[in-house]
Amino acid sequence: MANKNFKRKIITAEEFFRLKEMFMGIEEDQAIAVQVYKNSGFADKEIVDLLMAKALVFEPRRKFCDAIKFTFNLPSNKEIYAYMEEYEAEEVYYKILRDMGYDK
Repeated sequence: MANKNFKRKIITAEEFFRLKEMFMGIEEDQAIAVQVYKNSGFADKEIVDLLMAKALVFEPRRKFCDAIKFTFNLPSNKEIYAYMEEYEAEEVYYKILRDMGYDK
């Protein structure tokens, strides 16, 4: 049973990029990253999933999407910004996009 007092954590940019590096690493790192990611309890999971899928490329992206059962048509940068604005996303998500090199 979930604890009703549990507050979902906003991912930090540092945590996001550390997980990204693990997803891009060797198979053992990827397996650990999947478990950490799944058990993280991050708030705004849809946005974090989208940002992580956007950050990863090729085989690591496919493995990430398979592991978390995430299916999508990868939107453009403008569509991601519009989605985040619609849901009044936290500033950290905009920072992550900027740090990945995606401007509005």
